[in-house]
Amino acid sequence: MGPGEGFAAELAAEDGPAKATIRLRFGDLSAGEARSGLDAFVKNREDEYRQGLGGALGVTGGRGRRIAMIEGKESVRIVLVVFDGTRRYELFLEGAPGDSALAAQLTAVAEGFTILDAKGAPDGGGPSFAGDAKARQITHEYYRVKLLKPEGFLQQEVDPDRDQGIFLHLRREDDQKNRCDIRVRVFLAKVLKEQPDAKAQRRIDEFRSGHETPKGPERPKRAAGPGAVAAYRWKQVGRLAQGSVVEEEWWILDHQNGRVYEFEVECFAGASRAFAKDIAAFWRGIRIEG
Repeated sequence: MGPGEGFAAELAAEDGPAKATIRLRFGDLSAGEARSGLDAFVKNREDEYRQGLGGALGVTGGRGRRIAMIEGKESVRIVLVVFDGTRRYELFLEGAPGDSALAAQLTAVAEGFTILDAKGAPDGGGPSFAGDAKARQITHEYYRVKLLKPEGFLQQEVDPDRDQGIFLHLRREDDQKNRCDIRVRVFLAKVLKEQPDAKAQRRIDEFRSGHETPKGPERPKRAAGPGAVAAYRWKQVGRLAQGSVVEEEWWILDHQNGRVYEFEVECFAGASRAFAKDIAAFWRGIRIEG
C-alpha cells in the first residue's frame, strides 16, 4: 500500500500495542500562501488536520515552523508544518491516544525534522528591500540570526546553487568607485563535509593565491564568539592585477545551535575608510540565537 494521495512517503509501526504512522507531504507554495505565512496556512488546513478525529486543534511552534496537535478518541495526530523558500513541508504523525511514551516519541520526530539544503522560511526572512537604502534590522528564524543592514547598503540577489550557503548579500558603492560587499552564509554543521577550520584555511588560501602582495595570516587562529564551539576571525589585504586595493575581514563561527556562520566584509579601493561607521555598525549588530 502506498502512502496515500498527495503524500511522498509513509512509515508505519504495526507491532505491539503502540501503532503509529508517519507520512510526509511537500510541494510548492503559492504566492498567496508565502505572503500570508505559516499561521494562516495552518488555519486554512485545520479541517483537514482534524478530519476523522473531532478534537480541538492546538498550535505551537516558532523558528519558521508550526506544530498542530489534535487528540481524538481513536488517535492522536501531530502535524508539523515548515516553510522553506518556495516549498512547504507537512509531516503527519499519528498514534494511539493515552500513550505518553509514544506521544513523546512522535513529538521528538517532529522537533527533529530538518531540511538539509535549507533556503529559509519566507516568514522568517523579512520583506525584500532590494531598492531600499535605509538602515534596517534583518531577523531570520530558521537561521537564528539577527543582522543590521547599514544605511546606504542595498540587498543583492543571491544564488545558493552558485554560492553555497549564501543567505544575504549587501552592497554599497559611491561616486568614487569605493565599494563594499557584505556576505552572510549559513550552514548546518551536521551535514558539512568541510570543518570550520578548513573553511577558514580555504578562504585564506583563495585570497593569497588570487591577489598580489597579500598581507594577513597564513593560517587561521582561534577567536572568541558568543556561543561558539569554535571561531576564527582575521583580516587580509592585497591588490588586484590592475592595482586596486582589496581588504577582507572574515568571521567564521561554529555555533552551539548546530549552525556554522560565515560573515564576510570585502572592501575595494577606499571603501573601508569611506564606510567605516556603517561597517562597524554591521559587526556590532550581529546576534545569533542558541
